[in-house]
Amino acid sequence: MDARTVFAQGRTLLDPVLASHGFTFDEGKAAERSTAVIARGAYVRDDRRLELGYRHGALDVVVYQVGDRVITHDAYMTAVLGPVGSNMFPALAGDPLDGFRYLAHDLRNYAHVFLAGPSMHFAHIADRAAAVTDSDGKTTLYRR
Repeated sequence: MDARTVFAQGRTLLDPVLASHGFTFDEGKAAERSTAVIARGAYVRDDRRLELGYRHGALDVVVYQVGDRVITHDAYMTAVLGPVGSNMFPALAGDPLDGFRYLAHDLRNYAHVFLAGPSMHFAHIADRAAAVTDSDGKTTLYRR
């Protein structure tokens, strides 16, 4: 199935969560970056951005940004929940939309700071994520 089609269907799972916090989908950027193989886009509100990328049959890029602080979903969840957290994304999925379902779960249950909290609290999470990165050598920051 075309990545753009799956991405559009996945948005129907994420829109209710993000729209309820004032985020809108940036259609212009999505159209510029999307092809039959990869689909990209972002939800934005003020200085907050949730960047998404779908390719190879799965949602595989989820990056949070508040101001100049940027962290991956994995790093965010590890900083908030610990290394063996109860987050659902990422996980093996049988259905291409499962990644969107799992991300919607994590956003509703664990990403309140990103969705509605003060920027300062997000900065603390980003600092914790960076500390984990420094200690285990893994890269958690998304680079364009």
